[in-house]
Amino acid sequence: MDIRLGIIFNGGGFSGAYSVGYIKAVYTFGLKPICCQGVSVGSLTGASYVEKNGNPEEAEQTWLKIEREGPHSIFPIIDIPRRIRKGGLFNNKGIYQLANRIDYAQLIKSPIRFDTIVYNETAEKQEIFSNRDQRCIDDHSILKKAIVASCSLRGFLDPIFITENFYSDGISFLIKPLAQMGCNVIFIFLNEPSDANTHTEEKWWLSRLLAGIHSMNNLLEDKEIESAKNTNHNIAVLDGIIKEINTFGIVKRFIFRKTFNRLRFTFEGKWPIELILFRPIESIPTLWSLGFEKGDIFCAIKNGYESGNLIIENFLRKFSIIAPI
Repeated sequence: MDIRLGIIFNGGGFSGAYSVGYIKAVYTFGLKPICCQGVSVGSLTGASYVEKNGNPEEAEQTWLKIEREGPHSIFPIIDIPRRIRKGGLFNNKGIYQLANRIDYAQLIKSPIRFDTIVYNETAEKQEIFSNRDQRCIDDHSILKKAIVASCSLRGFLDPIFITENFYSDGISFLIKPLAQMGCNVIFIFLNEPSDANTHTEEKWWLSRLLAGIHSMNNLLEDKEIESAKNTNHNIAVLDGIIKEINTFGIVKRFIFRKTFNRLRFTFEGKWPIELILFRPIESIPTLWSLGFEKGDIFCAIKNGYESGNLIIENFLRKFSIIAPI
């Protein structure tokens, strides 16, 4: 199987540290994507990874720096009373400091395409900024602002003004753009176990609010994944029908193939694709969107690496692909 890999870096606040472990596993197996997509904090991790052309070291150092400085370096709780009438409960200073660690000239030059998903608050729709966009090539600050905007959860962090519009957190990843770019395998980095236990009634109001937002995001993500799986199924059915058509006479074959090729074109992507979902082996109870305790980030990276190794090994075995370990 000729792997044309795409990687989606999902959000999750500080839980995004798991993704660093995933990319370390990808690097260990010698796999390199042709394109990456980031949403929310995944935009920061993904951009750092793409800037270094698939080397996870800088992304890991950034996350370990976050652990050393503590959660309040990004989300200063003490600021909340002063910002009740602002665009967000927290300012974007900490996010900008992380975004400033990225070399945008190198990100633009990277052979790996990088897209960041944002939400255009003016047009009320998702939008993509890319290191292949001419506007970002001409002005690197646009891409940096887009990455900060993608991390700026609406109501929690200030929206970011780019050219003529305000932008905020991209909400959910999009699978179709990666399929359109020719990816036949897509790794989706999810940053919580499938059996994560929330117990929101035991948490303070801010974490309960985030849990509600998180649940809605999960519904959107599940819908996106299910839609891609359905498209895969429909394409497989069409391919089966086309094989049957090949047994027809030349006139019927021409008529039916033309019809089904038109149907196939409506899917607007190079399908089918293989979706591989990455989840951590187990949760870290004190690691959540806005907080963590000492050692949590390190453990999340280690957990993500172990999970990623198992997932990739099973994927390669399924397709009888031998990769270096």
